[in-house]
Amino acid sequence: MQVFVYEFFTGGGGSEFPQSVGAASLLTEAAAMVRAVTEDLVALPLVRVVTTRNGRLPAFHPVGCRVVELGHGRSDMDIIARLSTESDWTLLIAPETAGALLMRAQLVERRGGRLLSPGSDFIQIAADKHVTVEVLHRAGVPVPKGAVWSKGEPPSSVSFPAVIKPTDGCGSQDLRRVNSAEQLLDVGAGHWRLEEYVAGTPASVSVLCGPNRNWPLAACEQRLSDDGHFSYLGGRVPLAPEFDHRARRLALQAIEALPPTIGYVGVDLVLSDATDGSGDYVIEVNPRLTTSYVGLRAASRSNLAAAMLAAARGDEPVLSFRPEPVEFTSAGEILGSRDQIGSQLI
Repeated sequence: MQVFVYEFFTGGGGSEFPQSVGAASLLTEAAAMVRAVTEDLVALPLVRVVTTRNGRLPAFHPVGCRVVELGHGRSDMDIIARLSTESDWTLLIAPETAGALLMRAQLVERRGGRLLSPGSDFIQIAADKHVTVEVLHRAGVPVPKGAVWSKGEPPSSVSFPAVIKPTDGCGSQDLRRVNSAEQLLDVGAGHWRLEEYVAGTPASVSVLCGPNRNWPLAACEQRLSDDGHFSYLGGRVPLAPEFDHRARRLALQAIEALPPTIGYVGVDLVLSDATDGSGDYVIEVNPRLTTSYVGLRAASRSNLAAAMLAAARGDEPVLSFRPEPVEFTSAGEILGSRDQIGSQLI
């Protein structure tokens, strides 16, 4: 079996908008993700792994991984078209920004490739943060109250403090807390979602989606900066059992409200102090592999890439997580160990 792993920032696509989306921090997170998942795939018997690398970056993929280097003038889209048709599975990791992920998924689908990550129907909704919460709201999934906002418009009915975010943003880029309508004057032109700020414990649940069932992994607590920009700093797994149960249940509700898909999906949540789960909210859905994979694989007793493949085939994945806490950074560092994946590229 051949698995093609494509990652946007390390794999040749990042030159499309190198600075506008905070390329330095996203490159670090991207390297951590792609190194982690390719290491897991290479470890599987009878699996060949092929991937791409921007020629300006140093080698960082694991031994046993075939790497196609992209230099000046070589389009990553052409390579995706070829390698996805040559491979049994294609795993796409790319930002939602400017349609980057959607265009690549559509290309693989047009060429007859088989995605190990969400397809275009799922991405078209999940890539737009406002559309996502509207769909979830109609399905009865709790989400923060919010509205589409453009510069110069009144802030509608959203009360302050609030959060402003690009409708197609990636990670925490251009995300900020605003405490008054006056602070919106500093926000630039673009497509924005303005939503109420909800307090609680930020968390994420990664879900392995399959044709017959979806499998939530252990919930992770997210560590975010306290400067009003909510920059992602890493996470901790597992949550306390009562929080873990609520988070997994809510993440499954969100996934089931969206079009059927396969592959790895991340659901960001805020969990309240209420023991009955009232005040828990889904914040957004990430239609791709997320940085939490780095921490989850360190906490897992089994190979997460094998579990992803099993779920995609419709089989029951082997999932088991250690009870001991694991903390990790966005750079791919497992705290308390020497395992650091992403920061070597910067």
